[in-house]
Amino acid sequence: MCIIVHSMTGEIPDLNLLHTAWKNNPHGLGIMWAENGRVETYHEIPASFEAVVEAMAMPDGRPWAMHFRWVTRGKLTEKQCHPFEVCSVDTASGDLWMMHNGTMNFMDIECKLTGKSDTQLFAEMLRRTVRRMGPEDGLERILSKQTMEYLRSQVGAFNKLLFLDSLGDFHFINHKAGVTLGKFWFSNTYSFQEGYRDKAEA
Repeated sequence: MCIIVHSMTGEIPDLNLLHTAWKNNPHGLGIMWAENGRVETYHEIPASFEAVVEAMAMPDGRPWAMHFRWVTRGKLTEKQCHPFEVCSVDTASGDLWMMHNGTMNFMDIECKLTGKSDTQLFAEMLRRTVRRMGPEDGLERILSKQTMEYLRSQVGAFNKLLFLDSLGDFHFINHKAGVTLGKFWFSNTYSFQEGYRDKAEA
């Protein structure tokens, strides 16, 4: 399992909480934010929490989302760090990137055959769908209430997904399955338990 942290105002949460979340999910860091009509992203496998803190300065006060990864599917590589691209201005009317917390068991066979993560494969599937819909309305149709509800029905209530478009709007699947604390949304709170991984494996 991983964790998504969303800052609605661009502020930074309590660093002690984030440090614990990173220790429990040290397999990758990803950040996404909107700037000048595009979605900007950053991916890294940080060697220290200091590197995480430095990366959080990149959105420069803009609302952002961050993902700490714990490998359950795929490989421990920077390429498999969230977020993943769904579409861009090259193929649609704007950018769309996504993060995920959970496990998509229906992707297991393809994960094993390709070595890719479930989220990576899911994003690739959405990317192909946008291209088939066409550049004029592919992005809008993916973000429509009908499509998002269909995706929610397919991934189930356990999986939480967060999308960011180039206008700076965040779109959730299973938002209520996470927790809102003040100006921040967290996809789970167990990541804030010191030594959670040791307890989970005991």
